[in-house]
Amino acid sequence: MWVGGVVLVAVLNVDLTEHDRKKLGKANPVQLFFGRYLIFFVISQVQGLIIALGDLFFLKTQAEDPVMFIISCLISSFVYSLIIYSLTITFSVIGKALAVIILIMQVAGSGGTFPIEVLPGPFKAIAPFLPFKYGINALRETVAGMDRGNYWYNLGMLLLFVVPALLLGLLLRKPCIKIIAFFNKKVEESNLVI
Repeated sequence: MWVGGVVLVAVLNVDLTEHDRKKLGKANPVQLFFGRYLIFFVISQVQGLIIALGDLFFLKTQAEDPVMFIISCLISSFVYSLIIYSLTITFSVIGKALAVIILIMQVAGSGGTFPIEVLPGPFKAIAPFLPFKYGINALRETVAGMDRGNYWYNLGMLLLFVVPALLLGLLLRKPCIKIIAFFNKKVEESNLVI
């Protein structure tokens, strides 16, 4: 789902063109943020649904509670897409790179490949700050048998990542606009990035 979010920001523009802004009239930054994110939200939800249904019916993944499995995938997809969108709309190309770096850190340090207890110290330290940890744990609850307390705890912790993502996309973006515009202009002039 995270990879799908990275692909979305690579394929679709997160920001509106000047022509589109003029057609909208006087839209404030919050309206622009959520208006554009709506496209990413809908596509990420379709992606999450395809992944969940594909896991259940194509890969035949055992799930104690298939409905909660689907809900976990949809919530995970929402949170991941919002984080990636916020990074990209705030930091442009640098945000896309940060999304890939965070993906790599999460694959290694969120307990998806190895239990967190056997990971090296630095990964143990960052694990609580990685959304994958909570998304994976919520999915594990639906697959291996539900402990509803753990399930709702993990979904709640995952949803807490919405707050910093919104702060990043709505508050930090404004001071970064001129710096990122300058950076993007220099990148285009360099002819290093296609």
